[in-house]
This record gives sequence, structure tokens and C-alpha cells, in this order.
Amino acid sequence: MKQETFGNYIKQLREQNMLTIEDVAEKMAEEGICINDIKNWEKGMTYPETSAISKLSLIYHVPSRELMYYKQKTIDMQMSHIHTKFIHKLEKWLGSIRMTSMILCAILIFIFYIVFILPLFATIKNQLGL
Repeated sequence: MKQETFGNYIKQLREQNMLTIEDVAEKMAEEGICINDIKNWEKGMTYPETSAISKLSLIYHVPSRELMYYKQKTIDMQMSHIHTKFIHKLEKWLGSIRMTSMILCAILIFIFYIVFILPLFATIKNQLGL
């Protein structure tokens, strides 16, 4: 099921009211709104200001609080998605740091073994006459 976003919702309202984007832009021209603004709203690329939402509510015959609800719901969904992606990337990055740390520890242990332990065994072997 497709999630209802602000852009989808206002597009659906526009179509239910049998309006084109041009019709809506003409009605909102006095607000300084152009066709590209409306297209961007419907695509979810940008969101209208509160004054534009008030005008849209009049054009689409819905309460402005309903449009505000969908706007906020969409922004919340986007923020949740961004948060989830960030956490996933962070976990992946921390995992790679852990792996790098383990490799470095193994290398340091190997170097310690070669530099200190092997010479110590050689010294003990020579002292024992083996």
C-alpha cells in the first residue's frame, strides 16, 4: 500500500476538484505561487508556506488543518527515513572500524611475538644448550 504523502494528497484533491495545475496556479497567483511551485509540492520536493496552505484549503474545499496534518506527517516520515539511513550507515562504519581494530591488534600481536617472544625463546634455547 502506498503511503499517503502531502504531495500525493494535494494531487488527489486537485484531480477530485477537476482542476489542472494551471488552474490552481492561476488561483494562487496573488500569493506569488507559480506552476513550478505546485509541481514541486505534488512531487514532494518542497512544501507550501502556511499562507499557501490556507489558500489551497479554500481551493480544494478541505480544512487547512487537514493539509497541515499531511504536510507534517510527510515531513515526519522523511525525517524517520533519514534517521534510519543514518543509523544504518553509522552501524556499518562502526563495524568496519571494529574489523580494522581487530586486524591491527592481530598485526601488533604478531610483531610483538616476532620482536620479543622469538628472541626470548632463542636465548632460553641457547642457555639450555639445545
